[in-house]
Amino acid sequence: MAAKLFLYSIDGIMIYEEGVLIKLLEVVDVKLKDIGRVMCFVDVTDDNLKAAKAYVESYISRLIYSQSYMLAVSLLEHFSIQHCDESLLNRMIQENQFKAAEKWASFVGKPMLCMLIKKYVELKMLTNAYDIIKKNDLKQEFPDVYDICKESSLRKLAEKGCWDVAEARTHNDRKFVEYLVYLAMEAGYNEKVDELCERYSLKGFAATKGPEPNVSRTHYLDLNELVMEDIIWVDDVDGLLSATSHIEECKVVGIDCEWNQIMRKGASLTRSLSCRLLLKRKFSS
Repeated sequence: MAAKLFLYSIDGIMIYEEGVLIKLLEVVDVKLKDIGRVMCFVDVTDDNLKAAKAYVESYISRLIYSQSYMLAVSLLEHFSIQHCDESLLNRMIQENQFKAAEKWASFVGKPMLCMLIKKYVELKMLTNAYDIIKKNDLKQEFPDVYDICKESSLRKLAEKGCWDVAEARTHNDRKFVEYLVYLAMEAGYNEKVDELCERYSLKGFAATKGPEPNVSRTHYLDLNELVMEDIIWVDDVDGLLSATSHIEECKVVGIDCEWNQIMRKGASLTRSLSCRLLLKRKFSS
């Protein structure tokens, strides 16, 4: 009966939603031989199976032409019909039918999955590629893509202050633990650097603990101790104009600028800017 209802749907006699049609086939487990038996009203033979397969394939081709990719892929998978054509993958990607493309590639096998990952990389859809790599254990085939996406994932967690979650996501992989240490160093989170280095016995990282401060004497900036001749104080418009004029008379021989991220769990990300400008005086001949 289910096979007959499926044929009615193909012929347009009865219309079912895609989900209902697929559920009908899955629950009753309709096979090609069942369709062949309904079509020919006789016992199943090789010719009946070929006729049933050709009929279903014709229907699937019409679905692909009408861009009903998910239903087409579901039928290919249910009836175990191999349609190993790269053009189908390209069409689904061009139509942004990524779920259907992934479902079909998973059914076809590893070569098509690898092809899909390459397509995603070309489109700079690294998150999609990363998900397929993890789900299908293809780290060995795409080590660079996996590492880039893994590090990006760890960085996002660190920026949100979720250091413990990020550490758990490393799965004790030394390479990613070391990357997490670098993120902590970049954020100025010295306690986390020391904690990770101690826990994983990491060597070769710069010491994070500076010398103990001398608490017996507090030192403040004393203007009298400075050489005032080469210092221009900028605290008003005239001072700014004077400083601008001074800089214009100098030759810039070096400049460096960097953002330092400040990350704290439960707090929003803040940044501080360090800028250094190395000047050299111009002397007229």
